[in-house]
Amino acid sequence: MITILLAVSLLAQQPLSQQDALSSFRVRFSEGQENYGKVDVPKAASLAHRLWEFAAFPEDQKRKYWENYMSVAPRFFSLRYRNRVGLAYSTPTGRLFACGISHPSENRAPNLSVDQCVEKVREYYRLVGGTNSLSLQRAEIDLSMDRETFLYVYVYFSFTAPGTAYRFASGIEAIVDRTYGTPENMQIGEIPPYDAPANVVSKDDAVANAIAAASSYTGWSVLEGASQEPMFHVPDYLGMPNRMQAVHKRRLSEGKACLVYEVTVHDASVDLPTGDRRRPFVQVYVDAETGQPIGLLPVYKRIGAPSEDLPRRAFDWDGTWTVGSTTGKILPSSKEPPFAQKRVLLVRDSQRVLANYDPYTGLVWLISGGKAFVGEPDDRLRMALALGRRADGFEMDAPQRANN
Repeated sequence: MITILLAVSLLAQQPLSQQDALSSFRVRFSEGQENYGKVDVPKAASLAHRLWEFAAFPEDQKRKYWENYMSVAPRFFSLRYRNRVGLAYSTPTGRLFACGISHPSENRAPNLSVDQCVEKVREYYRLVGGTNSLSLQRAEIDLSMDRETFLYVYVYFSFTAPGTAYRFASGIEAIVDRTYGTPENMQIGEIPPYDAPANVVSKDDAVANAIAAASSYTGWSVLEGASQEPMFHVPDYLGMPNRMQAVHKRRLSEGKACLVYEVTVHDASVDLPTGDRRRPFVQVYVDAETGQPIGLLPVYKRIGAPSEDLPRRAFDWDGTWTVGSTTGKILPSSKEPPFAQKRVLLVRDSQRVLANYDPYTGLVWLISGGKAFVGEPDDRLRMALALGRRADGFEMDAPQRANN
């Protein structure tokens, strides 16, 4: 049942610089909510007035009427001020999570550059009380809103951990109007509690372990993997194949974040160009402190398993191969794959190959496209393979529910 407490349409006869009284707001409570929760309503109204003044649309100086209203539900509180400014809060916590300013519809033009819109987002974030350090991730003309006049810019900042260069998965997303530089919609995240790592493994080690995990899960032998710098994530991987340990499950239950590499691993045996959406891939999440894969998102299953008619690259042993820091050549061999084996990682340009190595014969081999390929490494590679660590796979546990 919806309860209307107060409905007042405001006649703009008072000085525009004066904030509208709370009694001017039409208030609606819904879904059984009977109070404002933890939202500081006077503070919210004051912020809305400051945003209205900061936007400073000339036509608002001539308006005679506007409406103010609030809507209160058990989860969300929203406020609309002078038909321009919108704010959204969490009713249970009182946290501001979104704001927006409606721009005039006349005289639209792409007056501001992308860089200027980025700075506008910074300004508005500080204006609403934001204090977190920001790291720009994306800024581009937004085509989802407008594909003809290019009047909007999409901006995404992530938060960074205090005193570090490490980012959080949360941050700020904004759609900015290029005529006035106002955010039409700005979503504001929050920094979760987090456990700082005692040490951080290298990106190369993280990618190698992610590739081993992807190979174990998918059966791919020829793979490509890449990762950005690690980010803080709350390890919410129970709903996907995972290897979460007790510490990760505890962090999830407490809402705590840990530092994680997010590695994208492609099936490199598919002969499609980089960027083609049909290229099968998985996302592997690697604990940056231990280097252990802790979650795997099988994206290729969600967008369609690779079909038999996808073009495939024929595998060969051409080129220069790397094992650790040692480089060398591998010649094709007509011998049968040996029985004794050690799982090893071979690197050629961007490709990473999970192969088997037999210390007795010195041969390497793998299965690709249902066919066995046997190779004979040169002396330098053979020594590196004999002394190098095993590239053991990482078996993933079946997905679990978070409340298990």
